[in-house]
Amino acid sequence: VLAVILWPWIDAIEAVRPGMADPLQKTAEKSVRDLRHLIIVTAPLETMLRDALQASGTLARNTAGESPIVATARMDALLALSDLIAWLRCAKPSEWARAAGIRW
Repeated sequence: VLAVILWPWIDAIEAVRPGMADPLQKTAEKSVRDLRHLIIVTAPLETMLRDALQASGTLARNTAGESPIVATARMDALLALSDLIAWLRCAKPSEWARAAGIRW
């Protein structure tokens, strides 16, 4: 369930090119909103969500920059998402998710 939310975000990070900053940022923000709705957000998860969103924002701001800068920002964004994914393995469903029958 959580992977379905993360796939568009990962795809956006991998595909972002000049002129695609806004779609990347919107995809990242939607993914964070959806995750917050489905999980119980602990302090470490909050940090990981914030860090991944911030790394995506940095990538979005740098899409028109030099290639090495974009490559570094892309890697940072993917690493931040990787850290988030590691913490999501411990996430518990929110009350809303449990009531909706969503489990993982």
